[in-house]
Amino acid sequence: MTRLHPFTVLTAGLAVVLVSTAIGGVWSAALVAFLCFALALFHHRGRAWLGGAVGIMVPLAVSQLMVHALFDTTGATVLLNWGWVRLTAEGIRTAGDYGLRLVPIVGVGVLCLLVVDRMRLVAAIDESRVPRTIGYVVIATLNLGPHLAARSWVIGQAQAVRGLDLGRFPLSWVRRVRHQTVPLVSSVVYEATERSVHLQARGFPGHGPARVQRYREVADSRGQAVLRRTVLTASIVATAVIVWLF
Repeated sequence: MTRLHPFTVLTAGLAVVLVSTAIGGVWSAALVAFLCFALALFHHRGRAWLGGAVGIMVPLAVSQLMVHALFDTTGATVLLNWGWVRLTAEGIRTAGDYGLRLVPIVGVGVLCLLVVDRMRLVAAIDESRVPRTIGYVVIATLNLGPHLAARSWVIGQAQAVRGLDLGRFPLSWVRRVRHQTVPLVSSVVYEATERSVHLQARGFPGHGPARVQRYREVADSRGQAVLRRTVLTASIVATAVIVWLF
């Protein structure tokens, strides 16, 4: 997958998400999750994929359970009625159906995040007809989580060296957030100011003749371009048929 054009990988992932989400059910979600895990293992990112997918799916599943199962007011088969909590069998089925439809979205999204080279993706966007600002937004969004996590860890280590006593849990967590938020936000704002100078130096956000020559180019082929259009069209048609019939 790393040798393919980033747009080809993303198109294939979008096609899988569209069709599997339209189908729904346990077998569709399990098949997509298994394929994603197998591809992550092939790229030696199995543990990272599993941790990311589970870390995202658990809160989503809990939220679906709370919204559709615990506070359902339309279901007829009441399993539990305790104050403002009303658990129904229909609500559980609805929460399960929506949760299963989220599995392909999360699984494919985490897989693409792990296997697609971010810099190649930005270079591909920059070489396409898409405005260069989109490429900058994409790379900034993809790097935001790891960058903030690394910077937060550095700030925490610096505060530990200073001997900052945060007390015991749960007050320690509140104090840690308060002591890390200010330096973290300040450093991000400072870096944004510094990066704007470098962006202006490389002609950003130029377009057309003003676009500068890139040192790193992403190879693409006519076959992959045709494949992307074919896969995307077929997935849209298949999704429409599935939704119309079922």
